[in-house]
Amino acid sequence: MLYNAYKSLINRYKEHPSLLAWCLGNELEMPYSFTTTPFYKSYNKILSMIQQDDPHHPVTTTIINVRRRSIINIQLRIPALDFISINIYNSLKTIQDDLNKIKLIWRGPYLIAEWAPIGGWEAPLTAWQAPIENTSTEKAKLYYKFFTKFMPTKSPRYLGSLAFYWGSRHEYTYTWYSIFNDNGSPTEIQEVLHDCWSDTLTPHQSPKLTKISIDSLEARDNIIISQGSIHKATILVEPMKFDTLQFSWQILKEDWLSWGQTWYNLKAPPAEIGLINDSARQSTFFTAPTKQGPYRVFVTVNNSRGFTATANIPIYVVEK
Repeated sequence: MLYNAYKSLINRYKEHPSLLAWCLGNELEMPYSFTTTPFYKSYNKILSMIQQDDPHHPVTTTIINVRRRSIINIQLRIPALDFISINIYNSLKTIQDDLNKIKLIWRGPYLIAEWAPIGGWEAPLTAWQAPIENTSTEKAKLYYKFFTKFMPTKSPRYLGSLAFYWGSRHEYTYTWYSIFNDNGSPTEIQEVLHDCWSDTLTPHQSPKLTKISIDSLEARDNIIISQGSIHKATILVEPMKFDTLQFSWQILKEDWLSWGQTWYNLKAPPAEIGLINDSARQSTFFTAPTKQGPYRVFVTVNNSRGFTATANIPIYVVEK
């Protein structure tokens, strides 16, 4: 049944002008075995079908980081794959060294199929294990640094790279990988990626956020507050000539159980109601939620040029 479903899918889209390649499995947990298993028999059967039905598009699969064991396994068990795709985040810093370490056993072509500077699982944590997210401004700087300094663009084996983008998908937070805000307006990450891909440096139009704080404390200060208490949230923004800004604040309860579970909740939880004094101000007072647990204070800054910027800061509410 799965074989026929794949065959139908391949023949439906193989002539589509946007198709570059087929990816047969994303970050699969392939079995390690000295003998052929039913998994590899099925996998190679589907792979052979794709290559026969659509000889004009290559077939790949993705692995997490440069895993020697995974690459050797692919070479031994599914050698007909046209290239390997690598999903990589903070380890992009060492990708060239990691590839050099295994060049004697694998020198094939590769695509960076997902990349971003720091995944939520790689971020610094608060005392209650909440990942600390950079502002969109700091993220943009890291995207540029990671691409220009670490991306192996000069390697003849390198086929290209795809920045991870999935709209406003809630993974740790709904803004963690947001190149665009949920209303479609671009952040500075979009401007930086344009610079990276075109090898230019352009004047950026997005708001530039320098710091988000609560009562002058930052995320690394482990902000613990009591239920119902009053606090001041502030976002600092670099001034830009001939620009006006609009601010919007929210408080969201953290889904504590889903941290690190990529496929758990894909939508952000609803915002807490009635806690923020004036959401449209650069600095605003808010009342701590009455229910104990981890929360996060978000701010979105839009400007008159059509760009947006985001920041958030985790807090923990305790009972009085």
